[in-house]
Amino acid sequence: RALKAPALGCVRALVGAMRASDVPVATASPVSSDSCDPGVVPEDSYAAQLDLVRRLGAAGASSLELRSAAQRLKELKRATYDKLPAGTVGRRKKRRAGFEVGVEVLDERKAWAKRDAPAVVKYPPVDFPPTDPDGFITAFDVPSECWTDETHTRDDTDTNKDAKTFFDRYGFVVFKDVLSRARCSATRNEIFSQLEGIEPWIDSGDKVTGTEYKKFNRHDYATYDALSSITYGLAPEPAVFTPQIVRNRVDANVARCLSCVLRLPDFSASNLLVSQDRWCVFRPTKAGTVTGATLGSAASDPGTVSSTTVSTGNITGASTGNSTGATRATGTADGTGDTNTEDGAGDKKRQPPNPILTADRPEWRTRRNLHLDLNPWTFGGLAGGNDEETKVKNEKDDTESRDTRESKEPEKQTTSESESVADALPFASLRDFSRETNCVSFSTGPHCQGVLNLLDNLSDDGGLTVVPGFHRVFDDWVDALGGDEGKKRYAETHDDWRLSRLVVRNGGAGSFKFGDDDVAIHARAVRVTAREGSFVLWDQRVVHGSSPNFSSEFRIAQFVKGFRRDKVGAGRLSRRAAAIELSLANAGNETNAVLTDLGRKLFGIDQAL
Repeated sequence: RALKAPALGCVRALVGAMRASDVPVATASPVSSDSCDPGVVPEDSYAAQLDLVRRLGAAGASSLELRSAAQRLKELKRATYDKLPAGTVGRRKKRRAGFEVGVEVLDERKAWAKRDAPAVVKYPPVDFPPTDPDGFITAFDVPSECWTDETHTRDDTDTNKDAKTFFDRYGFVVFKDVLSRARCSATRNEIFSQLEGIEPWIDSGDKVTGTEYKKFNRHDYATYDALSSITYGLAPEPAVFTPQIVRNRVDANVARCLSCVLRLPDFSASNLLVSQDRWCVFRPTKAGTVTGATLGSAASDPGTVSSTTVSTGNITGASTGNSTGATRATGTADGTGDTNTEDGAGDKKRQPPNPILTADRPEWRTRRNLHLDLNPWTFGGLAGGNDEETKVKNEKDDTESRDTRESKEPEKQTTSESESVADALPFASLRDFSRETNCVSFSTGPHCQGVLNLLDNLSDDGGLTVVPGFHRVFDDWVDALGGDEGKKRYAETHDDWRLSRLVVRNGGAGSFKFGDDDVAIHARAVRVTAREGSFVLWDQRVVHGSSPNFSSEFRIAQFVKGFRRDKVGAGRLSRRAAAIELSLANAGNETNAVLTDLGRKLFGIDQAL
């Protein structure tokens, strides 16, 4: 099962180079040793023969030549399968059986490595961002003014300039104290309450015995089995409309941070929309203690005091969040600390409940993953190219054609053009809010994604992982993937986690998943550690994903994406607003009570009919 010696040598060489580097930006060096070349394929192999068949077809070879090459391909395939145990059927089972008996099934690993090689060499050099003395990624204050191209030349605060410089270099940025501790505590309490209201489920592995899990109770560790790690701890619904989640989504600090990253000229929020997304919970997987302050109490009042006062619909104020320090954001390690009410409002303090003792449960760990929430082949726009000339043309064409597209009835709108995919979403279900994230193109950007940390998120707690600087090589990487032929090859492996693959969705939207076997991309990945109340934003062209939880604490977070209103077609804006209005109506008075004038702008319902 171990890596072969040449591959292991490549890994050691890469790790050694990373450790030996004393400069902030490492210089990528090509590996010259033939033994480290994953793309070397024997001449008389299935992979080489398959490549020959494809090249013959593309070159317009005669039918006789194609039949002869295909016959040889069939013979090589049969010879490989003869080495597997009798009765092995199905592609996945054959691959698994080949791995177990040490047979390279059809030389696939080498073939896919050869396919990936041109794109892999375009990866950015290793560039790990700085951290503070407590091990958290360097974080910045909530912006005092918007970023512009002149930010470096104006008399801006050092924090503003430093945050923009950090984002431009690494492709992500951490803003601290965006939400207060009390706000985070109230949100965690609400999430736990929602989980406690879900009926127990039967794991697929227990259908034989019919074992039914107990209903989840945050204070009863024996019930943690009721949660699942298969879907990365995501909320059951693709868009959540509960009071605290909505309050965070329309927070003035959140809007300020999004406005900067999206390069909006001011904080009026007149050109800013936020996504309707959900939360995630990673269970503790190591023996230890979950503090009582983390868990809160199902009977406690989450509070309704907003951290901002917004009466005009503009982002006029900033939350007065509390600095969390190096320890966990709420309470002391033994769970005996106090939890303050929001921003000091009220004089009551609640004693947190007793801590929970955890055990080693490695099976609860989520799967490591890296991906892009976009389709590289359609991101370039109408012409499908990624050079600057094409992008400028696409942006111009998109502006001129938007009114034409929106004049069509929703059911008649085309989805053949990449930038029209999102504008054609009907918003007939909450799922369309998550689809909206993947329906992006250069002409409708810039695009950013974000996550609010509702607990201190240390390295072992699992969570957001990014590949710093990938946005700066994105265009070259896309070109190296290949055109339509490359798209077909990456789509072929859409169900194999070992391999990099394209998952295509309706209308050409989709996502690109990086394979477990892609050592180069995973070696460049960095865990984004951040304190409670922090807001992490990243350019959507930055490769990102999540790492599993290896600690005895929870990882709890809320996702918030922002985008520009002027890049959204009128029809889509109208349908989207109607869906949000309906969801808010179904959510009840408590949720609607937290929606300010600013919130209506951010939701795009300030002009809804």
